[in-house]
Amino acid sequence: TASAPSKSSTANAPTPSTPPNQLPKTKSGTKEKKIHARSQHEPDYRKIVNFKYDNGSGESVDPFYGVDIVLHRNGESDPCDRHVITAEESENPTELSATSRAILRAADAWRKPLDMYKKYDVDAALTHALAVSWKKGDGNEPILAESGNTCGPTWKSKNHYLDSAPHLKDSIGSLSQMIKFCDMGVDKTPIQLDHNQLVIVPDIGSKPCHFHTREGVRISSLEQLAQLAREAKMPSLEEGTCTEEERNNDGTCTNKDTGAIEGRRELHLYAVQAGRVFLFAPKYVGEIFELPHVEVASG
Repeated sequence: TASAPSKSSTANAPTPSTPPNQLPKTKSGTKEKKIHARSQHEPDYRKIVNFKYDNGSGESVDPFYGVDIVLHRNGESDPCDRHVITAEESENPTELSATSRAILRAADAWRKPLDMYKKYDVDAALTHALAVSWKKGDGNEPILAESGNTCGPTWKSKNHYLDSAPHLKDSIGSLSQMIKFCDMGVDKTPIQLDHNQLVIVPDIGSKPCHFHTREGVRISSLEQLAQLAREAKMPSLEEGTCTEEERNNDGTCTNKDTGAIEGRRELHLYAVQAGRVFLFAPKYVGEIFELPHVEVASG
């Protein structure tokens, strides 16, 4: 039988960087630190969304750090889902935010170089990031609090074609309802001039939503999305004051809990179904929209 090692031999043995059966700790020393797989697209992604943007601190900062995505269905002034903030995301702004990680998971699924993305690729990637890029139990958190399930179809649909898709047989139970909103099916999807240019959502094979700002500006690149995140404003949490997006239908300010978090900015995105056109979503009768991006012919 093997003899037990002597004290001298064990004393001189090298100490492992992480002792067996001991999990690495966070700065607080109380929670397990998640280790996220590095995407092959991350170096290019950091360049495209400009992590080196000068925020006054001299550090390289994720443009989506501290920004909550608030999602609306097309034509609806009230959001159907909003960003969920995790303790991990608030720790280090120089690392990837949950939004960036979700976008990169979509990029990994699509396997197309990010610098070759066109607006239709962005549609598919953003749909994937918001509604598909997480799976229960894999350690990846969804961007949205309800994973887009509260952003499902607004019409009655007993037999959506995705329910019987063979490749989704094992995951249909966890498939976000937002996917069914984006792709209404053949009978309800108008054929537009660019129909053949639509890029299917990776892993799902359905048609994606396209996304707009409240003023109707279409999200057509990751650079544009990152810039909109930098320009995002903090919601007003003071009683009796609010932004246009927070007003009630009668034009007054709301005092109800909207889910806004103090100190975090909000980026409102409006999801438009494949084949459909963007619809403005006024909060009250007579609201005026400023449209600096729309060119008006002189004379």
